[in-house]
Amino acid sequence: RTEVQVQFIKFLHDKMLELRKYFQGVDDFHFRRPKFRVCVLFVGEKTSIDRQLERGRKTKAYNDKLSSGDVDGIYYSHQEERATDFDPELAKRRYEIFQKHFSTLISLREHFTFSMIDARLAIEEVQEAIKREFEYQSENEIAVDTLDSIQRIPLLGEVKQHARQNLIQRLDNYQTHQYALFTKVIDLIEKEFVEDIQLHVFGGVAIIRTEDPILEDQACLQMVIDVITERGFHISVTKMIQHVPARVDPETFEVFCKTKRVWEFHVRFSPTQLRKF
Repeated sequence: RTEVQVQFIKFLHDKMLELRKYFQGVDDFHFRRPKFRVCVLFVGEKTSIDRQLERGRKTKAYNDKLSSGDVDGIYYSHQEERATDFDPELAKRRYEIFQKHFSTLISLREHFTFSMIDARLAIEEVQEAIKREFEYQSENEIAVDTLDSIQRIPLLGEVKQHARQNLIQRLDNYQTHQYALFTKVIDLIEKEFVEDIQLHVFGGVAIIRTEDPILEDQACLQMVIDVITERGFHISVTKMIQHVPARVDPETFEVFCKTKRVWEFHVRFSPTQLRKF
């Protein structure tokens, strides 16, 4: 119920998925897809304290009966008598700890779908509610074969995990092994990007359109994205092909067009505030 326990459950689930993906098609039997079923039983403070004390009374009565010889000790053993099951203040404190970590427990919803179940009801009703909850979770879970098919596409978290490290490695590689091309790209950014970004510093977004043929090289396009990103901006790019009329046949009036390639960059950033209101 603590943050450590919640993180442990998440990491366990992620590791099992990782192993399933790694051994897929090699050892599917021993590395099956994990299926976690989660539900949280909830009662109010008074009910919680009453139940803890009732559990203490039943445990003590059972252990006393076992010690007296009324129960065959070969097949039965003493049950643990917890301090919180006999002291109302300790029982209350235990519930307060649960309340303190309740938000941490609910954070599990970021990783697993589950509902809160009112455990103040009769045992049979609570059991039925748990059964319905698990059936619902099963119905909303993607099939194993389907998941195996899409697992080749990385999760967002996997893509982001080493993004900064990979970015730095690419930039250093440009400087070391593609210096001439890298210099041209930096000149392009300085010439066509910087002024527009400075012009829109209060707006938070600059749209730059360029027809520079250097961007036909995919490596150059990647360099632009990497440099702008490393400078702290968010960037996206769209390549547009425009057909521009060039001439008209005087006899047939057919219009002949030339193809023009335009790259449109959207550079986004946190706008500068002129004053605080």
